[in-house]
Amino acid sequence: MDEIIDDLLKIYLSCIDSYNSKIYQTINSKYTIVDKSMLTIYLFVKIIEDREEKNDEITKVLTNYLLKQVIYSETGNLSFEISDKSKIKIYNDILDKIILEKFEYKNRIMKKLKYNYKNIEINKYSELLFFLEYIVDYAILKKLIVTGNKEATTFLNKCIDEIKLISLDENDYFYKEKKDILNLINNNKFNESVYGNIIGVALKLRDVYRYAQITNRIS
Repeated sequence: MDEIIDDLLKIYLSCIDSYNSKIYQTINSKYTIVDKSMLTIYLFVKIIEDREEKNDEITKVLTNYLLKQVIYSETGNLSFEISDKSKIKIYNDILDKIILEKFEYKNRIMKKLKYNYKNIEINKYSELLFFLEYIVDYAILKKLIVTGNKEATTFLNKCIDEIKLISLDENDYFYKEKKDILNLINNNKFNESVYGNIIGVALKLRDVYRYAQITNRIS
């Protein structure tokens, strides 16, 4: 038990910085990499549930996606803008090697628990997650503007331009869902949609002030 507790403490200390790693750091002092990842997963799960899909591939992709956040919290995301889209696969291959190497190191210092990160080829589910990250960026930037952050406008316009450049293939497994979301954004109706509502509820929960009160009695 002592070794397991020791391992859990190491995991906790490794992850705690994620609450300080901000996205769009120059204009944002609130939303973190973890916030973005969780919002992405909410949208992903909604789409998967609507399609009534259940398989091990989904579980593996989601597990890997969540585990990556442990590394991102320490490195500041490892996310780069790839202008040459033909190089995306190379970028992801290198990224996976870096993450695997970091987890191998972490597992060496663990006594009982192990990180179960696996090298998985990019597939239809991981591509959906990549797509939804753009959508979450859009939603977070819109929220920053609504709260009075005028500096976020430039970033939002850039985000919208990047979204407009997303080309969809009719043979894409999630073509319908992606097209519907892009149409909602293009028509400025995303916030009124079921996807916008999910993010809106989650962001409101993020704004809820939480506190704890513990009464100590010394006799």
